[in-house]
Amino acid sequence: MSNQKIALITGGDKGIGKGIVEVLAEEGYRVFFTYRNNIEDAKQIENKYHKVSSLQFDAGDKNSIAHLIDDLSEMNITIDILINNVGIDRDAVFYKMNFDSWYEVIYINLVQIFHLTKAFVPGMILKSWGRIINISSIGAFQGSYGKTNYAASKAGIIGFSKALALELANKGITVNTICPGAFDTSMFRRIPEKYRDIIISQIPMKRLGNPKEIGYLVKYLISNEASYMTGQTLHLNGGWFFG
Repeated sequence: MSNQKIALITGGDKGIGKGIVEVLAEEGYRVFFTYRNNIEDAKQIENKYHKVSSLQFDAGDKNSIAHLIDDLSEMNITIDILINNVGIDRDAVFYKMNFDSWYEVIYINLVQIFHLTKAFVPGMILKSWGRIINISSIGAFQGSYGKTNYAASKAGIIGFSKALALELANKGITVNTICPGAFDTSMFRRIPEKYRDIIISQIPMKRLGNPKEIGYLVKYLISNEASYMTGQTLHLNGGWFFG
């Protein structure tokens, strides 16, 4: 546990992001997390943990990204741990996919990671300590029908993480990627039930992951015990895929 390290988790109001927020809060970290419109759930999380604060943030709006960075700077907050978790999907088979659906997914899932990471890496370098974890997806490896935009964005995260890990390896900063499989989130529950059942039947453990299980992996990756692990892609999927 660390009472001094400060973590920022994007998209922490629900799903995997919420699981990460809860685990780190329970471990005593100072946690900031972002939400887009879901202020009710964000405030419930904030009220549950006294060292957790929520910040409104639209990952698809470059001005909102700048405001988030400015807000943290005005509070004199230096981020030690950055969890790039926020992501969206806009599914369509490729020949019917329009450019707006392609671009929005690429921007929110991949491009905004550039802006946030670039903003916080200098402070980590000054401290000679930092942890960056980027949330990708099993879809980056397996692909998914109707998800060329999503798969491309999540695959890009992996390449970005590996290259950045090389650049920061001698500066006390680790960069790793987590690729979740099927987890019990609102995104998964949007899939029609008959297809959800098919997916679960394909998972050797025959169940969905609990978002807090991602949080437990994050807890290890940001610890000093994981200081020699960087540039890695870790799969958490109940045996559905072996990387």
